[in-house]
Amino acid sequence: MLEYEPHIYAVLLLCAILTGMAKSGVPALGTCMAAILAVVIPTKDSVGILLLILIAGDIFAVSYYSRHAKITELRRIAPFVILGIIMGAFVLNAISDDYFKPVLAFLIASMLAIDFWSKKSKALMNGKSHNVLRVATGAGAGMASAIGNAAGPIMSIYFLLMKLPKKEFLGTAAWFFFIVNLCKVPLYIHIDVIRFETAKMSALAIPFVGIGSFLG
Repeated sequence: MLEYEPHIYAVLLLCAILTGMAKSGVPALGTCMAAILAVVIPTKDSVGILLLILIAGDIFAVSYYSRHAKITELRRIAPFVILGIIMGAFVLNAISDDYFKPVLAFLIASMLAIDFWSKKSKALMNGKSHNVLRVATGAGAGMASAIGNAAGPIMSIYFLLMKLPKKEFLGTAAWFFFIVNLCKVPLYIHIDVIRFETAKMSALAIPFVGIGSFLG
């Protein structure tokens, strides 16, 4: 197993609890985990470790909200998300660990700004979903997800424009992130972001996702 100081394992377990809470109905926590984990594990390993934890959280979310999902809209955006994931994986593979932390910091700061804007924008609430937005949010979410597991704010804009009721919003988001995160696994294995050692770290934290799901 990768060797880290005890406080790093404590942060990892905290991230697992926050993941469970975020996936079960406190989405504002979603962008926090990547930032927190990257502070203590400032390499691309943090992305691979977090992905498997997120998938565990996705399973809880899908089990709670699956019957409320609006799958038709996911089919419409899927091609652009897949394109974004491939592009993001290419970028993640190309950058070194030395550059990963500033790139991730910029990505997370951008996602937080988008999240703040989306909650304050009256124009967004009165807007409509259309093809240009579908392409932009799909590709952007795919890239942000592949690089740093941080696509939540982008997809929130898209789901808000769909004007979904809360349960349909959560159900559609649950299926979206579950499918996207599963698609990223073989790519992460291929570019060596997920390895046996990182998977063992994830497995250590996954039981705590259930605790967070209960708390959320």
